[in-house]
Amino acid sequence: MSVWNPCFSKNVAMKLSVFALFCTVFSIQSWGQITITTAEPTNLTTCGEAQLFEMSVGNFGNTTLNGVSLTIQLANGMIYEAGSIIGMNVAETNIGNLNQPVFSLPNLAPADNLSITFLAKATCETTNNTGDFVNNFTINHSTGAESSSSSPYNIQVPSISITNTANDLVTGTVGTAFTRSFTISNFGFGSVGELFFQDIHPAGVTVTGSDFGVLNVNGNTATITLNGTDFSQVGNGDGFLDFGESITLTENFTISNCNDGLSEITVGWGCEG
Repeated sequence: MSVWNPCFSKNVAMKLSVFALFCTVFSIQSWGQITITTAEPTNLTTCGEAQLFEMSVGNFGNTTLNGVSLTIQLANGMIYEAGSIIGMNVAETNIGNLNQPVFSLPNLAPADNLSITFLAKATCETTNNTGDFVNNFTINHSTGAESSSSSPYNIQVPSISITNTANDLVTGTVGTAFTRSFTISNFGFGSVGELFFQDIHPAGVTVTGSDFGVLNVNGNTATITLNGTDFSQVGNGDGFLDFGESITLTENFTISNCNDGLSEITVGWGCEG
């Protein structure tokens, strides 16, 4: 079962009657004997897929650098994807902290230029960052240690809202089956690969299914999780709920007693853990 670490959610209370319900960033830094060139991705999204970071490390000095290591302090909320580092004779040496991975590099002779790529992704913590997103690099070698930074880069964030409802006020007798619909829209530039729809409903209501997503019922709480399979049927069909796209979710329920009540509806997105 999915465990959600929500980055963002919105709540709506609904009355139920009678029983019822309701561009690449480019940077060159040089210091000492080392020059670093970096290229940051332009399509990073909070809780989205890992994206490719590129860098090159050059020795423009007159002596060979031995025992070279690279520490990358990623921006707050960014994490390295284990096993994704690519570079000649580059290896992970300490990835206990995925926000600050450490790698061993080969010896660098004068004029050597080493190309490196790795994947990193943005977690929910990136929504709390009030400053620039910048990666910091420290290179240790036989003659000392040197540090530098990337250019600032952007992380896109989704903005999910319920924009329309249908049949949200219902009157009926015990045993009657109903449906109600919710249109969920994304007005943020970040795409959503998964979102959750949660219905905390009165005891007299039983949620029995939905046309999209996977339903999980725990007591009076029904949670529907939608993912790329559902989003591939709307918008441009790429498996994400992109900027300006909407999906209409229909929930099925029955009335089990004659008590009035409210349903509290929450829709949001987050990082699945």
